Amino acid sequence: MSESLLAVSDLRVRFETSGRTVRAVNGLSLSVDSGEVVGLVGESGCGKSAAVRAIAGLHGDDARVEGTVSFDGTDLRTLSEERQRQIRATRLSTVFQDPAATLTPTRTVSFHLKEALWLADRPDDRSLRSALGITLGPRDLGSGRGSRERRERALDLLERVGLADADYLERYPHELSGGEAQRVSIAVALASEPELLLADEPTTALDATTRDDILDLLESLVAERDLALLLVSHDLGLVGERCDRVSVAYAGELMESGPADRVLEEPRHPYTRALLDCRLEGANPGERVPTIDGSVPDPTVERAGCPFASRCAHATATCRQSAPPTIDDERGRVRCGELESVTKRGAGPDTNGTHVPPSGSTDGARSGSVEETETATRATTSVSFDGGVAADEPVLELRGVSKRYPIEDSWLSRVRGRDRYASAVDDLSLTVRRGETLGIVGESGAGKSTVIDLATGLESPTAGEVVFDGDTVGPIANRSRDQLAAVGRLFQHPRSSLDPRQRVYRAISEPLLEAGWRRDRRRERVSELLSLVGLDDRHTERRPRELSGGQCQRIALARALALEPSLVVLDEPTAALDVSVRARVCNLLLELRDRLDCAFVLVSHDLGVVRHLADRIAVMRDGQLVEYGSASRVCAEPESAYTDELLAAASGLADEPTDNHATFHRHR
Repeated sequence: MSESLLAVSDLRVRFETSGRTVRAVNGLSLSVDSGEVVGLVGESGCGKSAAVRAIAGLHGDDARVEGTVSFDGTDLRTLSEERQRQIRATRLSTVFQDPAATLTPTRTVSFHLKEALWLADRPDDRSLRSALGITLGPRDLGSGRGSRERRERALDLLERVGLADADYLERYPHELSGGEAQRVSIAVALASEPELLLADEPTTALDATTRDDILDLLESLVAERDLALLLVSHDLGLVGERCDRVSVAYAGELMESGPADRVLEEPRHPYTRALLDCRLEGANPGERVPTIDGSVPDPTVERAGCPFASRCAHATATCRQSAPPTIDDERGRVRCGELESVTKRGAGPDTNGTHVPPSGSTDGARSGSVEETETATRATTSVSFDGGVAADEPVLELRGVSKRYPIEDSWLSRVRGRDRYASAVDDLSLTVRRGETLGIVGESGAGKSTVIDLATGLESPTAGEVVFDGDTVGPIANRSRDQLAAVGRLFQHPRSSLDPRQRVYRAISEPLLEAGWRRDRRRERVSELLSLVGLDDRHTERRPRELSGGQCQRIALARALALEPSLVVLDEPTAALDVSVRARVCNLLLELRDRLDCAFVLVSHDLGVVRHLADRIAVMRDGQLVEYGSASRVCAEPESAYTDELLAAASGLADEPTDNHATFHRHR
């Protein structure tokens, strides 16, 4: 058997922070062959992103990386930084979860693509500029014989990721929607025609149809060019459909690996089984979803035994004291000493829908009242088949709002009267009542984020009015303190919304401080909020760079809920979350809506989440409302062909669970 293109053996990543050692990756091994797609799954904080960065050689001096990362027979860790850079420019590319990690805010899309093409064409450049580490400028990429060719290649790359309009070349990252920015970052990664692509949640910010288009593109490259693809994803449905093999990671270690259909349909490790039980497809809309109690072990604490023992119903004293045995057979690899017990007893949820760890377990935080309350019910607001709602007073009304942005804003164009505008929202009217959840869906660039920017005062409407609790309101600067406190906002990219210099405690307590809360009340409230989102007090002293993407998402959600607002606006609240935490957050949002009697506006590309949480759904396309009605009617009997397309492209909505686990239909 030929050697794998990528072979990772006993990979370990350590960070030294504030006198503590964070063991992000703890002996992970995996491989990817040419022409193969391997999925890497696991909860947030399990070391997936740290492993990807270690494979690509992108960790800084603050990380200590050990183990072997063999790429085409060569251990990348033994190469010089310059040689690693050349390989990254030509043969190995990475797509990051947050496009902000790829795109420089002061550079246009054209620059990013041309730079990637230039570096791929000149991997051995030994000019004085390269030796001094001086970055390229627009003039360097806009001159010479190859400039026109690079522009054509850049346009071709944009077209391949679904951005065919040449105007995108001249846009800056802040002028792109989240999904558009992610597609640009994917185009940048594909510019060098790599042999290995490391994709860390590449479709998180994409709508269902665009996601399928991007994955189809990647699959075509796998088939036509023998591209090796390592796909990190929280979407188990996507992994089941698109991957040849899957590796399940927990606490930086490999728990189970093997063919994707076998691992996801006939899981052997109790952790894999627990993850699959948390999928929304097995629950009715508005009902509690099974979750895994507790949390991933603290990576700063050395431990013995199986890392999952504290959360596993099958764990024995041996499991807690000794490392689990590794079993390799024709079905794959699994690390568990109690396989016979797991097979006999199963690993399904208990009667309350929650995986309960063995008694006496102290590892991991309880998820607060989400895990301790009875099944959450739908809000008391009654929704009829045609979307009618009981006549409660609206919390938020958008009355005929429109928003235009100037495409060209030079003084010369204004003098000539030739102003050009892009319409983000066009004459849109929506109402949100107390105790209900409105879901807004649509493809990237449909205007969803602009709508909630108007609702929260980050933007002012070009036409129409925004009404909050019966009063017409303007932008943030014109709103009262009470009006500001009454609206909570979770942004699409939580890491970008958190100050990298602030510790978690300050980030969450800042709105409490602004509202005049005393120190003891602030500390108590922060602890309560962390518990609500499945974290605990040990996270309070960490900074965003010490958190996984999913942990950042939960910190941002805790901050949005700090003042118990009457309207909570959620922009992709579960995009960066694994299935377990997503289930926990869904349960949390259902409980909070009922307990606080607040209203939610939910923007998401995950139609499964929207169907599960929303009372009504608004479908947007090109800034306009194309369908509006009750969630049950829109999902079951869509009136618009566009809505039907979105539902058809959504992974898993049509899957019927078999026993405790869904059947995954291979796409390829």
